[in-house]
Amino acid sequence: MDDTLHRYLGDVVAIGGQAYVRNLAAAEAAVQRGQFNVAKVLRAVAHTQRTQALSAARILAAELSPDRLLATLGEELTGKSNAVPVGTEPAVAVVVDRLAAVGRRAADLVRRTGMSLKEYDDVPESEVAQTLWVCYSCGSLTEDVALPASCDVCGAPASEFESYGPFYLGTAEHLGQHSPDGVIANMAELPRTAAAALTGVDDATLARKPLPGDWSAKEILGHLVEVDVLFASRIRCILDAGGQAVPDLDTLIPWTLHEDKGYDAMPSADILDRLGQMRAANVLSVRELTPAQWGWRGTIAWCMPTVRDFGTWQVLNPTILDLGTWVVNHDQGHLAHIRRLCRRAINVPASSGDVAES
Repeated sequence: MDDTLHRYLGDVVAIGGQAYVRNLAAAEAAVQRGQFNVAKVLRAVAHTQRTQALSAARILAAELSPDRLLATLGEELTGKSNAVPVGTEPAVAVVVDRLAAVGRRAADLVRRTGMSLKEYDDVPESEVAQTLWVCYSCGSLTEDVALPASCDVCGAPASEFESYGPFYLGTAEHLGQHSPDGVIANMAELPRTAAAALTGVDDATLARKPLPGDWSAKEILGHLVEVDVLFASRIRCILDAGGQAVPDLDTLIPWTLHEDKGYDAMPSADILDRLGQMRAANVLSVRELTPAQWGWRGTIAWCMPTVRDFGTWQVLNPTILDLGTWVVNHDQGHLAHIRRLCRRAINVPASSGDVAES
């Protein structure tokens, strides 16, 4: 990339990222002053500047390796002095001390992630917990399956935590969002690219788990089949409601659907055949959608485990476009995983494109 373009995009990221946070803080202050429409404008412009920054960052991300990014994160989290100047107001000093504590915890997570990537293609959940919880009040990270009862840094209650799992259906930033045409085109490609990924690898190798608890290539293929079954069920439920209601879909956990269904013992050709049939039916369904139907919604309620005797429900209202985007990104991530497993099996060196997939 040309140096001038690189600097320009970097400036857009830096300015937009800072402006986003600044504008949201200013919007809070405007509400407290009773300037409700000022706050509205600030929040809307914050969204615009965040989107500009994210668009520029996506271009730069293609050149940024995980190792380099993690090193940068470590420097950002720990590189500045956190000493509180003499004479600082006590209330401000408390916040500065919390900033330092939160930064150290996040830096430790980043450090362990970087160390793990030196040995593994992705970070095993034995190294980093399956769920990360982040406190909205102070930003503190907690690694646990269960929702913390309260923040151990600032004392915020459980309701003030956001959860981050291994994959996402949708985010407030619409990360990875595709257009309807993009969803259709990418969905249609899966059977061909999945078959190509298995070329030259025998069934015994495809059934081998790289680590205890990991999925084999066959299990990943079976998982893709089961997710397609789930996708078909969800969009049919939404379409049956005719856009006049937001139907309840399911409470299924997608990453467990392939378990105990014998995919490891099936010939890979049979799994690919199942995948091809399900995907062909789903592509036909989405090809027939009208522009309005892509925006119809359903409700998915996830029960998150907690430290108490009951669950915390997270409710999502995805559109059909959100669900299609989820399937496409899910396909691409797992295909990259399958390619790594197969490449290792036949001892083919990684290409630069595959490094980016990691």
